[in-house]
Parts: sequence; C-alpha cells; structure tokens
Amino acid sequence: MAALLKPILEAWLHRDETKAAKAAGSLTFWRSGMLKQLEAIANDTATAKTMTELRKNFEETQSSVNETMIRLNELRSKLAGSKVARQIDLILNDFHYGKSMIRSEIEMILEFGPNECDRARHVCNNIKTLNSELERLHRMVYEK
Repeated sequence: MAALLKPILEAWLHRDETKAAKAAGSLTFWRSGMLKQLEAIANDTATAKTMTELRKNFEETQSSVNETMIRLNELRSKLAGSKVARQIDLILNDFHYGKSMIRSEIEMILEFGPNECDRARHVCNNIKTLNSELERLHRMVYEK
C-alpha cells in the first residue's frame, strides 16, 4: 500500500516545483520567434520587416510573459530556501541573462532600430544562457 501511495505523495509534495518548471518553460526563446529577428539584427541582415516582426512578437508576448513572471515570483516565495527557488530567481532577475533584463534590452533595440548589431549579438548570447538555465530548472524538477 505504501508503495502505491509514494508516487502520489511525491507529486503532491513537489507540486509547486512542477508548476514552476512548467511555467518557466513558456519563457523560452525559440528560433521561430523573436530569436530569429534578433539574430538577423545581430548579423546586420535586418530589414524593416524584421523590426516590424520583432515589435509584433514582443508586444504579443508582453502580457503572457508578465503573468508568468508574476506566477514564478509567487512560486519562488513558496519555495524559498531551495535550489529551485534560487534557479527561478536567476531566470527572472540575473543582471545579464534574466528574462527581465533581456526584455529591457529588446526594448532598447526596438527603440534604436536595426543598427543595434552589437546589442543584438549580446542579447542573443544572453538568450542562449537563459534557455540553458530554463533547461537546468526542468532537469532539477523532473530528473531527480
């Protein structure tokens, strides 16, 4: 009987970690989205259409990203003192690759235009790091 209940109890005990990993996954940058436009800017091949697509993608994701970040902050507080909470904090707030910082940098690119090649390269590198940290969170939660 105890063996049957163990997986259920484990799932219940780690439910906030699981919620955090699922929510954080939606913060991933994909090459079919903004990352594609940022790479074009970084490679100095951006056109007016590239900037329009980047702005559209940025604006379309603003609300859902904000909601996810608020939810992750709440889960981080519930999980305070754990490795998962520290990982969530890095994902959201790291000065270089945190989601907040990356979105601020994208806003700067949108403001100053397609000549922001160096800034876009920097953002692309930070996105790679963020995506790796998101994968790390997933592993922390699901590969115990």
